[in-house]
Amino acid sequence: MSRGSSNASTSNSAANLASGLAKVDKMINGGRKLGYTEAAINLENWRDAKGDRIMPAASFQNESFLLKHLKNNHRPQFIKGAKKRLASKALLPGGTTEMQWEDSVNGPPLSDLWFALGGFTVRSRVMVQVLSPSSGPLILRFQYWRFDISDVYDWDAGKSTYIPGVGNVTDDEMLALENAGHGKVFNITSEVATVVDREITGDEVLDG
Repeated sequence: MSRGSSNASTSNSAANLASGLAKVDKMINGGRKLGYTEAAINLENWRDAKGDRIMPAASFQNESFLLKHLKNNHRPQFIKGAKKRLASKALLPGGTTEMQWEDSVNGPPLSDLWFALGGFTVRSRVMVQVLSPSSGPLILRFQYWRFDISDVYDWDAGKSTYIPGVGNVTDDEMLALENAGHGKVFNITSEVATVVDREITGDEVLDG
């Protein structure tokens, strides 16, 4: 390769990095203006290599899609777990037990959590008690229900996302910046949120 070709390649690489960094700055600033607060904070955290981050409970605890997920996906698992423990005598009427369940969920498209995390882990921890009325079936009562979320902030080669006001942004662009020392993968955890929605934590009649 001639020196001229080498210089051109270096120049193109530098231009691509500069363009990529400018795009990241635009996403951070634009995200804040449009209300994508957590997305902007996470991207800035990655760009500045600040390390692991704890997201506030306020950023997710009242999201309807998450509460629906807890009701439709986590609650049935805890009911099933309580029944299994009763059947095996690991849990007796009047007794209590702690249980945990985790799975993954995707944030709704174009939401703050979608831009901030994409898909992420949701973990519930509960304490339940089995009530034994003088007549009628056993009742499962949730003494407490707490949940948190977590993720790894990284990029997947071949993927891309449309960002309002910016355009299409590919993960390969972000990986190129990262490989050049601009940005660093980090772990995201969250504060623990308490579930108070009675549609999620309400009593369950154990009729079998």
